[in-house]
Amino acid sequence: MSLSWSDQHHVDLDAPVIRYIPDLRLSDPQATQAVTLRQLLSHTSGLPADEQWPQQVPATRDEIVIEFASMPITAQPGTRFQYCSRCIVLAAYVLERITSQSWEAYTRTHIFAPLGMTMASFGPLGLEQAPDRAQPYRHDLFWAKCPYLGAVSST
Repeated sequence: MSLSWSDQHHVDLDAPVIRYIPDLRLSDPQATQAVTLRQLLSHTSGLPADEQWPQQVPATRDEIVIEFASMPITAQPGTRFQYCSRCIVLAAYVLERITSQSWEAYTRTHIFAPLGMTMASFGPLGLEQAPDRAQPYRHDLFWAKCPYLGAVSST
């Protein structure tokens, strides 16, 4: 299946991620050649679940991508669900490579704006500044573990 978001950009969800990030390295060379975007997005990449990653999250997406080389593959890609938020960051990194836009800029332009989401933002500051916002159950734990995921909306 191909996903198209303009005449210029196409991504095959079932192609190996290395097609879009040639410098990607996983701890297992076979997995490096096999893991697909669909597997990253469905948490079936074979990369470990969140609780098996270091608690300290790198500050940038580039540093997170480098971290993949040191993490063991804990399942054959495509065979087991293991919730991995860093895999979603890697999928966002693919989008950045293909579109030459940051994930945030792409999301604002192609998702938030068409949906009329005028108060949508990213990260804890956006959440805290939104006048009509959802409250995380444990605000301190959520942002401490997942500061790089933070799209929030108050439409």
